[in-house]
Amino acid sequence: RHGVVLADSNQIITHCNSTFVELTGYTIDDVIGKNCRILQGEKTDKKTVDFMRAHLKRGEGCQVMILNYRKNGAPFWNCLSIQPLLDREGRITRFVGIQIPRTESVSRFGPVLPWKQNLVKKEIGRGDKDLHELGEDTWDANVFELKIDKEKMVKKRKKAAMLPRHDVSFVAETLLPTEKGHFRVRAYKDNVTKQEIMCIIFGKVEGGVNVHVRCHDQCFTSEVLGSMKCDCKQQLDFSMRHIREQKSGMIIYLPQEGRGMGLAHKIKAYSVQEHGYDTVDANLILGFPDDSRTYGCVPSILQELNIKSIKLMTNNPRKISHLNALGVSVEGRVPVIIQSNFHSRLYLHTKHSRQGHMDIGSDDITELK
Repeated sequence: RHGVVLADSNQIITHCNSTFVELTGYTIDDVIGKNCRILQGEKTDKKTVDFMRAHLKRGEGCQVMILNYRKNGAPFWNCLSIQPLLDREGRITRFVGIQIPRTESVSRFGPVLPWKQNLVKKEIGRGDKDLHELGEDTWDANVFELKIDKEKMVKKRKKAAMLPRHDVSFVAETLLPTEKGHFRVRAYKDNVTKQEIMCIIFGKVEGGVNVHVRCHDQCFTSEVLGSMKCDCKQQLDFSMRHIREQKSGMIIYLPQEGRGMGLAHKIKAYSVQEHGYDTVDANLILGFPDDSRTYGCVPSILQELNIKSIKLMTNNPRKISHLNALGVSVEGRVPVIIQSNFHSRLYLHTKHSRQGHMDIGSDDITELK
């Protein structure tokens, strides 16, 4: 049901499936060896193209709604998810583009791990014969062209780039009295994005194993204004109480408002939602992926504190997979259970049904179905 293309690091198409052919009108021979720009045309938004290129250059996946053109020149809106293919060591080998029908969930923002996809695959390339199930120890050459000898695999792994990590600089630490107790606050600067990152710490975490950690993204609307549309403030409050009760733990507070698209765009997305769209579709209508957040600074912060492994406070499986791909040892998950309210129920239902979030209030979800 999905159009699929596989491209190398230079964005040259190496494979496509029959659904892609049906959607675009191009034959396999038309596109193999061609640049992915083959679907772009006169009215394709250049900013969207630049957005995709920037993410691919950083080795990150993205989702966009982009105006593309069929072979006969007819324009169509393409809901496109582009994600890195990772090998067992978390290194990027290629990129896969997936054309997603508008009626389907579009939360494909996690790295694609082919050896874990225990599903019957269609051949991505010339033909359509069914292939056997992919086991953990084999990638079929007809699908991903990655069943190669050990020597070639070693060479490819050395050349392939890992998900990018960001170096950070420690700035200062203070002991801050709050309504929830006294917390250490350590300030860092991301040397890549130049953003300031705050770590809220209770107790001693240095040198720790299985430290309870939350990667929390800034939410001005709930944490400052008290908005009831989301559960971000409640998740922050839960995490502060939790690490205090555990006598040790840390919250990495990241300036990624609106799942990474910024506060002004988040307000614009709220405006779109007033016309009946959910939080995922609102982002896509504005030309953003449903989630733009990255966590490249997290490994450096953990390394600076000599934290060897963590238990992540989250309901979001994407955070776990992203941190694993960055080399963080995530040894477990701490659910963040938050009671919904009248204004947040649809938002939480969307996070569960379209983005795979866990433990967000099963009673409310059941009622909304």
